[in-house]
Amino acid sequence: MMFAGFAWWLNLGGRSFRADHRGAVATTVAVFTAVLMIGAGVSIDMARAYRAKLVLQQSVDQAATAAAAVAYSEDGSNTPDTARMQEVARAYLASSGIDGRLAAMSEPVVEYLPPLNQVSVSVNVQLATTFLRFADIQKISFDVSSTARRPNKSSVELVMVLDGTASMREKLDGVAKYKSVRTFATELVDRVMGEDGKIGLVPYSSGINIGRDFDPKPWLESVALDQNRFNGCIGSRRSMQDTIESPTNPKYPALNGLPGEQCTMSRLLDLTGPSDAGGAGMDRVRGQLAELVPNSGSDATFIPGGLVWAWNMLDSDEPLTRAASAAQARADGTRKVMVLLSDGVNSVVSDASGYAAQSPATETDELTARLCKNIKMTGIEIFVIGLGITDPATRDLLRDCASNPRQFFDAGSTAALNDAFTGIGDRLAQPQLAVVTPN
Repeated sequence: MMFAGFAWWLNLGGRSFRADHRGAVATTVAVFTAVLMIGAGVSIDMARAYRAKLVLQQSVDQAATAAAAVAYSEDGSNTPDTARMQEVARAYLASSGIDGRLAAMSEPVVEYLPPLNQVSVSVNVQLATTFLRFADIQKISFDVSSTARRPNKSSVELVMVLDGTASMREKLDGVAKYKSVRTFATELVDRVMGEDGKIGLVPYSSGINIGRDFDPKPWLESVALDQNRFNGCIGSRRSMQDTIESPTNPKYPALNGLPGEQCTMSRLLDLTGPSDAGGAGMDRVRGQLAELVPNSGSDATFIPGGLVWAWNMLDSDEPLTRAASAAQARADGTRKVMVLLSDGVNSVVSDASGYAAQSPATETDELTARLCKNIKMTGIEIFVIGLGITDPATRDLLRDCASNPRQFFDAGSTAALNDAFTGIGDRLAQPQLAVVTPN
């Protein structure tokens, strides 16, 4: 009887316990369900905020770049138009339509940073929530900012590698091609040059005219030091034509003429800045461009020769040493840029006796491609202008030589040639995003 009573009590108590247990489980499930729903809501709202921030970051980047581009329209007084920068950045963001997708976007804060010549744009955003409002969180707040570097004309070392073959005397749209090049190249110099910038010129045909007034140099072949025979023109090194390393082994060979004979190609001009020549450096550059004339005799084209000496010019080691070192250029933000212009195909190869005609000059085309690749690997930018090029293989060679397809210009007319130089000027003066740091 005692056991029966105990069994009855246990059974009754068990039912009560089980009922209580089921209630506890139901409560727990309800709580966890609510937590999961809130978690899902948080995930959805945060994903919305993340996407909105990405889209807004692009708009703020572009607003900063637009503000930096105000430098193009300034009067040249070197006084930045900060009011115009603020106006442009705010107008850009207002026209982007991005604020219509947000609960609220603050008035953009636009600041000019004089020490770095940069423009900073920042906004605060209040994004309306969906699920989080059930947790009494009505908005998600975040900041977005971007900094753009204003165009800095003083941060470029530019070498123009200009076709000096006799074919440049031919007329294009009624004007000799070399005369149009002189005009448009001078305009490019005037547009991109600043106080600390430098310009170099490398006219080329089959050889390069470095001039006869060089002192004896260890990188010139010994015969080139005989002033009675050396006419100023030099050729390419035989065994190391796709590099500028070890300039004294092998040396650069002289292209000799009769005693007293001058090299007929226009002479190269090493990197020259405004402070050179007693403060008349830019006048020297303009003067040399004004006197630029093609080779009066040979129409032989050897593009690698021009590329090598432009590379020498942009490198700080011998044989030409006026360029900033690669490390210094990176520290100063200096762009090293090469502009190659050619109106024809490679037509000679370099051999032990100098140059030999070859058509097609496949070996020289391959050398050109290797040189372009090696130059670009050093961080030098290459722009290329093909002037009236009709050979598809040469057009492809020149396009591939450029740093990217947008830096190749296929100019079949004088107007297109002008557009090419203008386009290069646009890209050299284009403001670059210096820092993009979302907060």
